Amino acid sequence: MNQVNKALMRVRPASLASMLKRILRVQRHVVETQAGRFYIDPASNFGVCVQRERSYEPELSHAVRTLLREGDMFVDVGANEGFFSIVAAKAVGSMGRVIAIEPQSRLQGVLARNVRENGALNIDVIQCAISDVFGVATLSISPDMNTGSSGLFRATRYGVPTQDVLQTTLDRLLKHLSVRSVRLMKMDIEGFEYEAVLGSPDVFRNGVIEYLALELHPTILDRRGKRDKDIVDFLNECGYQRDKRFETLVLAKEP
Repeated sequence: MNQVNKALMRVRPASLASMLKRILRVQRHVVETQAGRFYIDPASNFGVCVQRERSYEPELSHAVRTLLREGDMFVDVGANEGFFSIVAAKAVGSMGRVIAIEPQSRLQGVLARNVRENGALNIDVIQCAISDVFGVATLSISPDMNTGSSGLFRATRYGVPTQDVLQTTLDRLLKHLSVRSVRLMKMDIEGFEYEAVLGSPDVFRNGVIEYLALELHPTILDRRGKRDKDIVDFLNECGYQRDKRFETLVLAKEP
């Protein structure tokens, strides 16, 4: 990582760093990693990590590779730039299927580029947000220093751009896509995991999802007057228990 990008990562607020990045014409470029080829922004949280480590979130990457087999189904809720979708696509092979769900319009071209760079023809990209209702929602778009922090709840004190997006429930989307069974679902959606899980109770009661890699956001949930404990308690009631093989939170449906 060059000195300009290092300096940009230290600039606060992040919106100012994003503006400087445009002035300085910082450009995306492709980085080769063990997981695949990624079209990264070199002055962003994700891009910095991929450049430096040639990987991303190793604990979750390990869980994805361990759990997925040839021919499996993987659903990536909150795919962001598609790192885990690419990891999964290679794990499930040509007979498997990956569904990458990402609402941000600015990332659709990036996702498409990453799919092409890796020849991942088994990935379907779906542009929508997952919640507990069907309709239109307002997505708060974070500065591009960290695209992964965009969400249906504005977590920043300062205003950010917004985008109207289609929102739907897990139950409705999986039925629309004719998905009856999911080996592994990864969910990281900035505090709306509450609506995504509790808004589709039958998906979990009926064991449609075998393993759920769940990123909880207790601080955001608390600000929204909701509790992460309610999510975990519900999943436990549905027969999901933590898989202790993994450091990251992975819940497995008991037979």
